[in-house]
Amino acid sequence: MGCILTGQQWRKEALRSSQKIACIIGSIAVGLLQSSVAQVAVIHLGAIGLNLV
Repeated sequence: MGCILTGQQWRKEALRSSQKIACIIGSIAVGLLQSSVAQVAVIHLGAIGLNLV
C-alpha cells in the first residue's frame, strides 16, 4: 500500500476517520450530558459560543 492515495481512496479514508471522530465526540457528549454539572457547563459554553458567532 503506497503513500499516494487516489481521490476516491482519500475520500473513503476521510469519511472513515470523520465518522470515528464523530463517534468519539458523540460518546464524550453523552458522557458529559449524564453529569448535571457538565450539562450546565455545556449550556454556558454554548451561550458563549453563540455570543462569539
